[in-house]
Amino acid sequence: MTAPDADRLRSFLTDASRNRIERLDAFASIESTNSWLKDQPPPQPGNITVAIADHQTAGRGRHDRAWLSAPGCSLCLSIAYTFRKPPEVLPPLTLAVGVATANALASFGIDQVRLKWPNDLLIDGAKLGGILVESQLSRNNAASSVTAIAGIGINLTVPKTIADEVDSAWASGPVGLDDCIPEPPGRDDLAARLVDTIVDAMSLYDEHGLAPFEQAFVRVDWLRGQPIVVETPDGEIAGVAAGIERDGSLLLQRRDRVQRIFSGSIRIADRRRDEPRIS
Repeated sequence: MTAPDADRLRSFLTDASRNRIERLDAFASIESTNSWLKDQPPPQPGNITVAIADHQTAGRGRHDRAWLSAPGCSLCLSIAYTFRKPPEVLPPLTLAVGVATANALASFGIDQVRLKWPNDLLIDGAKLGGILVESQLSRNNAASSVTAIAGIGINLTVPKTIADEVDSAWASGPVGLDDCIPEPPGRDDLAARLVDTIVDAMSLYDEHGLAPFEQAFVRVDWLRGQPIVVETPDGEIAGVAAGIERDGSLLLQRRDRVQRIFSGSIRIADRRRDEPRIS
């Protein structure tokens, strides 16, 4: 197990990204890169701090689900960005980061990445990675600011020990970059490209919200047009995925109306099991 090369990563960044980085920490192993950045001083508005690790021992996804990885097999990257002005809504930032991540991967020829609302990265229905965006409020003198921390986990390769532990809900299992392209990019090169694209996306979101990302999201929206079931604390809701609203909510076409979904676990509907529940 070796720590990523922070100097090498910096050398791959654009000048614009390097000028915005206030701190870059690299670890061989850490509990969580998101948690690490949450414990550090937030960057100044418009700037970023970055944490990257070879391995996370307590990586997290949505709803505090465990993110499984093995040493040397995944990219564990977190980027903290402080907004110049408090965002009107923050949840759609996950979708903007997802679009930026898909664009970064496409620049290496991995153009089949799709996004499963709100935060999963898929290839042919198999899970390549995930995104976790968290926020915290800080006060600088008399003013308060919002810092978003975007954690990105991407499978570089999937050892059998991890594949066997993945939630059975993923029928296709996990997939690694080495399954998608003959010569996948190196970890530092990939991390630098992600930092470049995500910091640009965060800055654009800072100015304009989700609007600049909506058309790009349509192109990578894996759920759109598919019959789905949304599992919520109040029960299951079934319908057809119909895109997203500007506030980041999922649009669910039901027989009598379009319903906005703000949270919940989603699975593709099984016609025999789920069709009677659609109402």
